[in-house]
Amino acid sequence: MRLSESKRLVGITIWFIVLLTLPLHMEIYYRTLYYVGAIFLMPIFFYRIVWDQKFDKKFYKRWDRAREQGFWVNVAREGLRSFVFMTVITMISQFFGYGRTPFEMVLPASILVWIVFLFMLFSLVGGIVAWYENDKRYNRIYYSMDNSKNAN
Repeated sequence: MRLSESKRLVGITIWFIVLLTLPLHMEIYYRTLYYVGAIFLMPIFFYRIVWDQKFDKKFYKRWDRAREQGFWVNVAREGLRSFVFMTVITMISQFFGYGRTPFEMVLPASILVWIVFLFMLFSLVGGIVAWYENDKRYNRIYYSMDNSKNAN
């Protein structure tokens, strides 16, 4: 079930209010950089919501070609995307939550191996889930386009 554009705009607005008031409730390091990043994200998310149909058409064309490459190629691609996303989010949370720069996050090899192993495991699961979610989105767009053609 997809939410309407207005409900998504209200939800994202509430999310940004929480994001901007978070430093008032907990300690955030590098607040200026935090606020710059949060404010930079706002127009990106609003643009994405407003131009949703354009993104759906672009996704439809891209996924149509990607499906031909097969399950495992797409799982690997989406898994790599998940791995990078988890790594970036972890580093950002360490940076703003604990004030650690990437150079200060050097971990012992045993812990690093476990973290990489867990990230790879979660990335594999994320890649498999992404395949099915992308396929579901593709089918939703396909049938909505088919229904709009039949209505005309």
